[in-house]
Amino acid sequence: MTKTLKSESSTRISMGVRVGVLCIIAMEYTIAATTPALGAMAAAMPDVNPDLIKQVQTLPALTMILVSLLVPAFERIAKKKTMLMISAGTGTE
Repeated sequence: MTKTLKSESSTRISMGVRVGVLCIIAMEYTIAATTPALGAMAAAMPDVNPDLIKQVQTLPALTMILVSLLVPAFERIAKKKTMLMISAGTGTE
């Protein structure tokens, strides 16, 4: 039985799977971070429809979808170094 445990624990996970899992975790974290702020937003803007304020919670997921559609096109025209700098949040060269 120990041999099967050792073989299962030595399974390598590809970088693509790791990045995908991290993106999903990041999206869930941003949604969880915006949820507590909804009450404060509704209190600060009493004239705004509550359904509109609830839509703030969907912005991280919608942004991820939009960016995932635009990145391949941008990747064709940008250098790798520029892409890395943008993804790190430090701007361009």
